[in-house]
Formats: sequence, C-alpha cells, structure tokens
Amino acid sequence: MARRLHYTKGYLSQIENGKKPIPVGIKEQYLAVCIDLLDPIRRAETIGRADLQRRSFVVGAAFSSLLAALPLKDRERVQSIAAYTSDRKAGLREVEAVRAMTNQLVAMDETMGGGIGRETVAAFLSSDVAELLKGRFVSEDIRRQAYGAAAEVAYLAGWKAHDMGLDGLTQRYYLTAYELAKESGDPGHQAFTLRIQALQGCDVGESEFSPRLAEEAMKKVKGRIGVDTEDLFRVCVARCYAETGDRRKALEALRGTRALHPDSVSEIPRYAALWSPNKATLLNQTSRTFKAMGDTEMEVEMYRQVIDLWDHDTKSRPWALAVTDLGDALWRLGDEGEAAEQWAKAWPVLKGMRSKRAGKAMKRISDKVPDLAG
Repeated sequence: MARRLHYTKGYLSQIENGKKPIPVGIKEQYLAVCIDLLDPIRRAETIGRADLQRRSFVVGAAFSSLLAALPLKDRERVQSIAAYTSDRKAGLREVEAVRAMTNQLVAMDETMGGGIGRETVAAFLSSDVAELLKGRFVSEDIRRQAYGAAAEVAYLAGWKAHDMGLDGLTQRYYLTAYELAKESGDPGHQAFTLRIQALQGCDVGESEFSPRLAEEAMKKVKGRIGVDTEDLFRVCVARCYAETGDRRKALEALRGTRALHPDSVSEIPRYAALWSPNKATLLNQTSRTFKAMGDTEMEVEMYRQVIDLWDHDTKSRPWALAVTDLGDALWRLGDEGEAAEQWAKAWPVLKGMRSKRAGKAMKRISDKVPDLAG
C-alpha cells in the first residue's frame, strides 16, 4: 500500500492505528487500490454483498475522481482470475438463463424505476452470476459469453444505483462491469462500459476525465461496429466536451454523427440494445449536449423527437424523464404554458416510480407549478 500511495509504511501504520490524523483523500486512495487488487469475480461478489448489507463504505460512498481515472491507466495486472475449482461445467443454457433474467430486470426497471428490484439485482450478481463464473465452461467462447452476460448484470446494478442517486456505488458497479467486459474479449462491450463511466462523470458534475474516457471508448469501436451503435459513442464524446466547455470539439463530434434520424440502419449488439433499442437514447444524449452548450432551441427539438420514440408503456421511466426535461427546456425558453402541459403528462407516471431522479423531477415541477402537486 505504501508503494502504491507513495507514503512510508511507518506513516500509514500510524494512520491506521489512530496515532496520526487521517489525511484528506487518503480513504479514497485506499479504496482505489483495494478495488484494483480484486479480480472481476471477487469484485462483483464484494460490491454486491456490501450493497445488500448496506455497508456504508460502498452505499454511502461519494463519486471518486481517482476511480474515474482507473480505466485510463495502463496498469499491470495485479491478480489474474483466481483459480476456482468446481465440478460444474456451464454451457450456453446457463448463459442464456442469465440473459433472460437480465431482460426481465431491465424491463422492470424501465417501467417502475431503479428502486424496484435493486436488491434482487445485487443478490443475483453476487451469488448466482459470481458462482457461474467460478465454474468451468464447455468452451472458451461460452466462457467469454458468460463474462459478457455478467457485465450486463453489473451494468444494470450500477444503473439502478444511479437512478437512486447513489453516485459512489454506481461508479463501483460500472468499474465492475468494465472489468467483466474486458474478460469477455469484446472490445465493443468494454467500450460501452467506458462510455457510461464518461457520462456518469458529466451527470454528477465531475467531468475531468470524461472526455478522455469517451475518446478511449470511441477509439476501441471506430470502424468496427454498425453506424447506429458507433453514433452512441460519438454523441458521448460530444456531450463530454460540451460539459467541459469545449464547444468546438463538441460540435465536431456531433457533425460526425451519421444517423440522427429515427430509423435504425444497422444491427445493435446486445450490450447496447438492452438500453438503446432505437434512436431515443442517442437523441436524449444529443439533447443534453445542446443543453450543455446553451442551445435551448436545439435541445427542445431533440427532446420532442425523444418522447416520440420512447414507448410510453414499456419505457415509462425514460419517457417521463424526457418529457420532464422537455418541459424544463420550454420553461427556459419562456414558453411556460407548454412546459406546464408537458409536465402534466409526466406527473402521474413520475408519481408511480420508485426513483430518486423521478423525485427530483417532481420537485422541479412542483416548485414552478404547485397546482400539479395538489
């Protein structure tokens, strides 16, 4: 630990034994090192169980700039996948079972909010999924698919934590998804987990490393995937630059986006299709890019397209949040009447969600139009 943190062993010993005060930021540094030491399976188990047990060091953790930078470092592998032993030999059936469960949990999340089934996802990741990865596989291809399926579960756990406003926990789940995706051998899947880490930095106002994460993700996929999926990465780059004030690079990335229209023109891989079945996600991030650049008229135009693309019944949460964001933008333009009309559509859906983001959206609405809350 001393070697990694550039302190002496004696100094760290005195801190750990309470003989010296704890320096600002050192807890964060310890956590970054400890997470780095875990192999992906143990990481999934550790974070999932700590989440279930409501351990404060995970559930109450803040977003960490040190952890945000971890994927950008060319780190020596401290520990390879542990040599687990098991008589069980898993095949495609087991992998498909994990995917089927993930599909159901994603559908539940998008209709009822991240607070519904959050414990189920954490338990699923830290027990059934981790146990599957500890076993043997009928082939190397199945092993890689199993890790890809596990990465999707970790991603979902992170997304649910994000919807409940647990930024530090979200970040740790996303890092777990990143490590599992690396083991899957799919550079596109790995890049997709980098993309969400870049966007999380923007969401929490800690975007120092977001452009580099977004560019690294783009580099991994450029020319290797279909145009629709590649545009998800390209718009991520645009938003990250917009959030850090680099309008020129943001517009440059947007100009490179080839598919800003509602019809898909290429197949979307499963790791992205779970969350981006059509252009709604792409346009939603484009809206936020224009917001960050201060172009409210373009923001409104994009959000109008978003709400037409989200299915009101199967994508209730993202639809209602997009309608709320459209209302916010209209209010900033001075069109208070239409803003109130949009919020009135979203209110009953938001009210039925278990989601901290939905709660914040309702607070924004009720502050401006108290009659809706009544």
